[in-house]
Amino acid sequence: MSKVFGRYIITIALLGCMLGCKEETQPTAFENLLQEGYEIFYSDTLRFDQKEFVAVALKQHNEDSLIEATMDEIARPLLILEKKPDSKFDIALRNDKVILCGACGGMFGDPLDIIEADGKSLTISHHGGSRYRWTRHISFEFLAEQQGWFLSSDKGISYDSMNPEGELEEIEYTSVDTNQPLAFGAFNSSTHYEE
Repeated sequence: MSKVFGRYIITIALLGCMLGCKEETQPTAFENLLQEGYEIFYSDTLRFDQKEFVAVALKQHNEDSLIEATMDEIARPLLILEKKPDSKFDIALRNDKVILCGACGGMFGDPLDIIEADGKSLTISHHGGSRYRWTRHISFEFLAEQQGWFLSSDKGISYDSMNPEGELEEIEYTSVDTNQPLAFGAFNSSTHYEE
């Protein structure tokens, strides 16, 4: 009788934990840099100049209900955190408007695909759509003379997924003006900049 009762209690406890327990998702090394009311929904390690960085994308805890209620684009901060010799992190770059809204991917849902670095550039890639699919790759390059990160391209493609013989349409979301570089922190993905 006690074995059956014990198994029953363990089963109830495990079921309760599966339904209600949440794993801690905030890395303790940089949780002090996160805004209250936000959670990490994407993170990845990046390397620049033999230094380690972490790209961290945040969303509000209740983002899904906010999108459904208002259909407004809600800030989704992107933090590029630099790892220091003491293994702590500092914010190297921040932009609240570079990542597209959580509902902007259409039937694909959240459009954020990947954040990549190749040593001298940083690219934030999105995709979405339904029948007509699209991609958007927003890239920033470090300009030594200005000692900062600036927009180098904002392009993508669009295509009809029901027409495999169809052409890919190249899209330039933002023109890049090399005479007036657009800084990482000032870029807004919902604004189309004129050259």
